[in-house]
Amino acid sequence: MIALVSGTVALRRADAVVVDCGGVGYRLAVSAETLKRVPAVGKPVTLHSHLVVRDDALTLYGFATEEERELFLLLLGVQAVGPKVALAVLSGGPPRALVGAIAAGDAARFQAVPGVGKRTAERIIVELREKVGAAPAKDAITVSRGDDPRLLARDGLVGLGFSVQEAAADDRGPDRPRAEGGADVSDAVTARIQTPDELAEDELDRSLRPRALDEFVGQESVKRQLAVALEAAIARDEALDHLLLAGPPGLGKTSLAQIVAAELGVPFVSTAGPALERKGDVAAFLTALEPRSVFFVDEVHRLPRALEETFYPAMEDRRLPITVGQGAGARVVTLDLPPFTLIGATTRAGLLTTPLRERFGIQQRLEHYGPEELAQIVHRSARILGATLEESGAVAIAERSRGTPRVANRLLKRLRDYAEVRAQGTITSDVAGAALQELEIDAAGLDRLDREILKAICVKFAGGPVGLSTLAVAVAEEADTIEDVYEPYLVQTGLLQRTPRGRVATQHAWAHLGLEPPDDAARLF
Repeated sequence: MIALVSGTVALRRADAVVVDCGGVGYRLAVSAETLKRVPAVGKPVTLHSHLVVRDDALTLYGFATEEERELFLLLLGVQAVGPKVALAVLSGGPPRALVGAIAAGDAARFQAVPGVGKRTAERIIVELREKVGAAPAKDAITVSRGDDPRLLARDGLVGLGFSVQEAAADDRGPDRPRAEGGADVSDAVTARIQTPDELAEDELDRSLRPRALDEFVGQESVKRQLAVALEAAIARDEALDHLLLAGPPGLGKTSLAQIVAAELGVPFVSTAGPALERKGDVAAFLTALEPRSVFFVDEVHRLPRALEETFYPAMEDRRLPITVGQGAGARVVTLDLPPFTLIGATTRAGLLTTPLRERFGIQQRLEHYGPEELAQIVHRSARILGATLEESGAVAIAERSRGTPRVANRLLKRLRDYAEVRAQGTITSDVAGAALQELEIDAAGLDRLDREILKAICVKFAGGPVGLSTLAVAVAEEADTIEDVYEPYLVQTGLLQRTPRGRVATQHAWAHLGLEPPDDAARLF
């Protein structure tokens, strides 16, 4: 590969120069910015270069600085950007200004380049913003390819998704701050007590989680199958096959993952799909795992699609390929990984791609719990929390917990507070009923907004059908919140129907609200 051309200028054109190197002339296509720095004919010149190999031609491109050449290579990695378009972009200004435009999301600057439309300009911004990072505040570090281990390490970091500036920084390490704008691990929609999504207060009660498979209540079929797989893996002294746990939130997927690690007697390492932003994040976790460790990825369906392929060789062959360098000089370095178990948890299994889903050797789905199982869970949690709970109080909590242990434990804590302040400290049936009434949770587990949604459909819209956006305005709530947070339980309990024409209240909804359905609504059922 021709990386540098040094000689005298033999010819200067608007888009190319010819450099005489010992009697041999090299024609290099250059940008307008590079041409400004090329001296007159007969003067000595040194240009950085990159050779583009095509089936019908070999084209040599020249650059005044290595910084410009690096940006040229990054542009070639953008979909629908070829060498000519990349050179036209470089003609639009100094590399430092172009990097600043990318970091600032200034698509208009690139749209002004001939041959670059709106979609291409936006694609350049989207695909290169993370790679270039913020606009450099000082001169860029010159990158030369060779056997220097620091430069090879820098190239490896770029291949893992870090920007050139991040890869060249001297203060990298395990305690580096995360990239700004990264997705949070937790995206709770609302702080409502009846939501099965995890809230901040749930972080305080890790002691409520069961520590062994025998302590885990419910999900008997899942437990039996896991017990066999765990016993076989322990007997063979092998890592457990990769495990996928699917099901609605709050049913114990994280608890089961921790139990698997405890039963195997191996370290438990956890993260979440949105927290993994680039290959470097994945590599940091995988290369630090001890043999047979459990690596838990919550909300695995939210894993960026670009990172899924990183998991394929890691899950199948226990190898992690890293691309070192760019362009024709790039090569792949493969890191060997210890045997490990990847446990993925998802609330939306349908969003997983088929290649990723099929690489999980064990796939289990968790279902909602029955009242008897929830009562057992509440009794166990009450013992751990030191709360006095009668059987009737446990039944009252279980019946209003929407089949979800997380909701049951949350209600238990609220009722414990009420019993200690307003009663004698014992959660009886009467105390539970009074506390739940103050929390506005009825016998079916519906809270105030659940009932407002049903009442709006029945009273304001004669039972429906009514569109989601109209319903959202009627109850003064966001449409996405209604669809994702409130509607699922109403549909599961048969109180609401989703139809092509809109939402319709069922006969059970009318009866639950104590209302008489109109004659035309009665004929719908």
